[in-house]
Amino acid sequence: MLIRILILLVIGYLIWRWFRAREQSTKPPEIRPATQLVQCNHCHTLIPESESTKVGQRVYCSEEHAKHHQDVS
Repeated sequence: MLIRILILLVIGYLIWRWFRAREQSTKPPEIRPATQLVQCNHCHTLIPESESTKVGQRVYCSEEHAKHHQDVS
């Protein structure tokens, strides 16, 4: 009796895994939009444009580097 229950549980588990794997393979992969990278004018680090600090035509990775440029100019 116990062996029958164990066999049914194993079969149920395998069927569940099969359905789950099939479900995941039919979903299209998530496509994220490409992010434009820009280079800091002070340290030349590449950063996403959305995280950059812009002063005129120049781009910086932080407020500190933008301020440093303003102090030097």
